[in-house]
Amino acid sequence: IFNAIEKRDNDGLPPLPRSFDFHSIRNWLEITRNDLEPAARAIQPAIGKALSVLNKAGAGFARMSGSGATCFGLFETGNVAKRAAAEIRSRQPDWFVAATRSLTSEAD
Repeated sequence: IFNAIEKRDNDGLPPLPRSFDFHSIRNWLEITRNDLEPAARAIQPAIGKALSVLNKAGAGFARMSGSGATCFGLFETGNVAKRAAAEIRSRQPDWFVAATRSLTSEAD
């Protein structure tokens, strides 16, 4: 992946938002990028499929993490994430799928 990167002089990312609620993080992520994603998607089309599946399951935002070992989706509540994980797991039984809580949120 690292050898396939075409551009290495990208601008820095904007500062993190002051609050870490769903909307602030989603909005921040929407104006950021993963510089490795285009190269990783070209090498491994399954990344694009995973992102498409996450979006179809209702993710408010989906992206490849790091150099492509995983993809993630942000869901507004834990219950929505759990339902999406169950749906994805039923349609993609060979995938590892887990609903997790990565930000503090209201109890579901």
